[in-house]
Amino acid sequence: MMRAVMAPIQVLLFFSFALGTAGRLVVHKNRQASEESADPPTEKEIDKKYDVADKSLQELYTTGCKFQHAADISAKLASKMAKGEMKKDDEVAERNKIEMQNVKDMRARCQVTAISTKSECDEQCVERHEDHREAKIACNKACKDSSKQWTTDCNNKADELNVAYQDRANNLALENQCYVDHCNNFPAAWKLEDAAAVTAAVEADCKKKCTDSADKACESTCNGECDAAKMTDCAKPLREAEDPTQKFCSLLWTAIEESSKVEWKTGYPKLATFR
Repeated sequence: MMRAVMAPIQVLLFFSFALGTAGRLVVHKNRQASEESADPPTEKEIDKKYDVADKSLQELYTTGCKFQHAADISAKLASKMAKGEMKKDDEVAERNKIEMQNVKDMRARCQVTAISTKSECDEQCVERHEDHREAKIACNKACKDSSKQWTTDCNNKADELNVAYQDRANNLALENQCYVDHCNNFPAAWKLEDAAAVTAAVEADCKKKCTDSADKACESTCNGECDAAKMTDCAKPLREAEDPTQKFCSLLWTAIEESSKVEWKTGYPKLATFR
């Protein structure tokens, strides 16, 4: 039976890297202590204990991950816009800049986590097999192989994050095209989801624009420049589509959990991959 258990170093790594990626779960020191106790808990009891912990960590991790790759980026862009540090036309480029930095940061965390967890794993090999040279060598090899596999698979996940960002950019571009095609001159109405609300906003804007106009058809002409129904119908499915980064975060947690399992009998990390 395989079981993932959380070691102190992994808990630290899990929360200290901005929830962009998590530390791997390797050999747990308390496992050895349990084996040496007079009445050690059963595997079923340990499973139950860590299932509760895993569930809590899953909620914390996925929430933080989803925030980092969606709401946090939007908040940074809004802040730059409010401070006059960015123009509306620069939003796409600025968003891409932030996203590429996130991918770069994730790759760096992949490397740091691999090094840190291998060191912890090696230390536990010494503790568990201090008087058994061959077993210690085999344990160290398992740590090395697992760390190498983690680095490869974690970087593959960074590639998947980049793809998720690109997919979202494509969706945003298609959504923006709906506004340009059907209501180009009224950007203030673009974020309104209801056609009636869009029509009301356009009419109010046109009334204001035509206040000093001698053209009696000014308002009707102006109102005709925006087809609220077509705009909202075009944008709705794109707006309601799941953000690709949100699905990425959910899948990433599952991959991390699977890659973090250990063999009960030896305590060696299981070479599960992210694929």
